[in-house]
Amino acid sequence: MSNQSRTARKYADKRVERVTRTLQWVRLGLMKIAPLAQRTVQQSWVDNILARFDPERLGTPEVNFRMGAFFVMDGQHRIEALKLWLGDEWDGQFVECWVTEGLTEEDEADTFLELNRKLNVSAFDKFRIAVRAKHGVETEIKAIVEAEGLRVARNRVGTEGAISAVESLRKVYRRDGDNGLHMALAIIRDAYGDAGLEAGIIDGFGLLCGRFGSALNLDAAVDALKKSIGGVAGLKNAAGVLRLKTGNARNHCIAAAAIEIINRKLRGAAKLTGWWQ
Repeated sequence: MSNQSRTARKYADKRVERVTRTLQWVRLGLMKIAPLAQRTVQQSWVDNILARFDPERLGTPEVNFRMGAFFVMDGQHRIEALKLWLGDEWDGQFVECWVTEGLTEEDEADTFLELNRKLNVSAFDKFRIAVRAKHGVETEIKAIVEAEGLRVARNRVGTEGAISAVESLRKVYRRDGDNGLHMALAIIRDAYGDAGLEAGIIDGFGLLCGRFGSALNLDAAVDALKKSIGGVAGLKNAAGVLRLKTGNARNHCIAAAAIEIINRKLRGAAKLTGWWQ
């Protein structure tokens, strides 16, 4: 095996620039899925493909050969449908694939992102796979979330400290910086618990923390928000009223409503400047 076929030449930002690949017939029984470098299989999607399955329209899956197996980088739903279509002896059948050799699991994750740049891949799957590919922004966001005792998870229900709103996390990180994200998550966690770990609240508190930074007394803010009537639901109701009155975006109204609640507990110079001032 040549060095060229073993190693992908890549840009500094981890995007795969070019890699040698060949068309080969690959045994289905030798194909595997690297779960951290692929989206989660959606059975409804597999069933939909199977219902109208035509082997002539299978396309050419992309796989990477390493550790004695062919890891699927693109086409896993088509392959799962093919297995069901073939029946019990599917593992002995062959399918023509584009084969790359010797990429790491990180490279596979990068390749998945490149191949699916124009396809309908969920924001959560893109985030999770970008973390596996060690992309800087997503990796840092995950570290910040975990530093606050929280976790990034697809489903919030039944999972303590879970955040599924990855687009809001990315938005706050890029707009308000790592410190803004740290502060926002800490305040939400201590004031509202899991109920506050949703997209709009994270976005609004990111704005708040990005503007005031160290001028915001976290303990005082948490105490005021925690004791406010209605908790996070009360905050959202107040933000809704402000939105009707001002016509401003929801995230700005969340920040403005939070300031009003916090200022009720502060005195004199300790009060924050109103959001609209």
